[in-house]
Amino acid sequence: MNIITIWAKQLRIHHWLKNIIIFVPIFIIASSNYLNLAIIYKLIIAFLTFSIVASFVYILNDLIDIKSDISHPTKNKRPLAAGSISVSSAYKALFVLGIVILLLLNLSNFHSSLLILTYLLLNILYSKYLKKALLLDCFILSSFYTLRIIYGAVVINVPLSFWLIAFSTFFFLSLAFAKRYSELLLSQDLSLEDSFGRSYQSVDMPFLSIFGISSGLISVLILSLYINSPTIFSNFNYPYFIWTVVYSILFWIGWVWLNVLRGNVNIDPILFALNDRVSSLIAIIILIMFLLGKSGNYYSLI
Repeated sequence: MNIITIWAKQLRIHHWLKNIIIFVPIFIIASSNYLNLAIIYKLIIAFLTFSIVASFVYILNDLIDIKSDISHPTKNKRPLAAGSISVSSAYKALFVLGIVILLLLNLSNFHSSLLILTYLLLNILYSKYLKKALLLDCFILSSFYTLRIIYGAVVINVPLSFWLIAFSTFFFLSLAFAKRYSELLLSQDLSLEDSFGRSYQSVDMPFLSIFGISSGLISVLILSLYINSPTIFSNFNYPYFIWTVVYSILFWIGWVWLNVLRGNVNIDPILFALNDRVSSLIAIIILIMFLLGKSGNYYSLI
């Protein structure tokens, strides 16, 4: 494995796809302005900025967790834990990325910079202390994704929608509980006494699945109520297309949790979705339905 591949793995370049949700706020913009090139340009810069910040966090977390990662069945393949990258090289990379982040923050407005700093602080607190806090750890995990959406909205200066925040809170909370359930299932399969340094036990698995599935269903309910609210008419010319989105997300929640319960999700449901054909097809359907809801005309999209 060459040095470029090793560093790409350490920086988790493939995880940058998670930051696509920064573009979600574009769908709460007025229908006449949602394809504005200036807005799309700002979101692309925001995507790159958050991705660099995320890579900084990944290195920092790996440095903090290096001892536990060495004994982990999958994380022991990470460059730092495997010894492909030295600790001193990781600290040098942190320094370089830190300089880049400071330059990017200098170009950002106050509120977007504050969100970046909040994300960094939460990650440090999570890695050092809060990842072992029962339930609270899942709420913090879900907040990392909600922060991405808020960041995207702040960057393009659109009002934060109550519906969007409520939906994302429960949606990502469901995935956080799915992650914890998958970890417990893997620790059971490997006959480990604990869940990789977490505070959950095997007896908690029914609770995690109930809480996780319920959170996912609540997110779908919130989206359904949004379609029936007056707000949707200011954002979509043809809101009835969004009903297909409701059914698609409902199906996907069931699909992911079915695979989680069967042990087909290797710890992270987000990474599962990024490599799953069914999830990719659903994502394409959702995107098309959102665009049709904006324009109402298929031929205007091609």
